[in-house]
Amino acid sequence: MQGVSGFCQQKVFFTTNIVDVTSQYVTIKVSLGGNHWFVSAVYASLIPHLRQQLWDYLPTLTDTVQGA
Repeated sequence: MQGVSGFCQQKVFFTTNIVDVTSQYVTIKVSLGGNHWFVSAVYASLIPHLRQQLWDYLPTLTDTVQGA
């Protein structure tokens, strides 16, 4: 998936790429120079079976980001 590029006031350029996304979470890879970080934002649904899907996903997050 494509991401966005941006910069800070000190002209530090970075890129972002969406690694994985559903209605309950998004995981983004942020790259700056030769370094990168992963950021996840999570919304836990109030519906029990949907929330369980999120809990089932979280342990696999390591595999997801290692492949990105």
